[in-house]
Amino acid sequence: MLAICCTLYMLKQEIEPTQATYYMCIIVAPEALAIFWGTFAESVSIYGKRGHIILAALLQLIMSIIVAITPIDGEMWVFVLTATLTVAGKAWMTPSIEALMIV
Repeated sequence: MLAICCTLYMLKQEIEPTQATYYMCIIVAPEALAIFWGTFAESVSIYGKRGHIILAALLQLIMSIIVAITPIDGEMWVFVLTATLTVAGKAWMTPSIEALMIV
């Protein structure tokens, strides 16, 4: 869903397709590092695994609100940074939830 929203935002900004592809690569980069998020969640205890879920959810919530209130004619780097941090929250939360399901 976030990828579709990012694509529509870049369409409204009239970003060239090549540049939009570069931005999308930056935005989804935390997903490629999912194994490191899982390793971090397993090796650093923040009130157990539930602490990681709460922090990741807060990161997603705050960044999603910032993305939503960012003006349509705002700076592109602000949008890319907040969207990247939103994806990072999701990528951080996924291995934590999966680890809870195993236990």
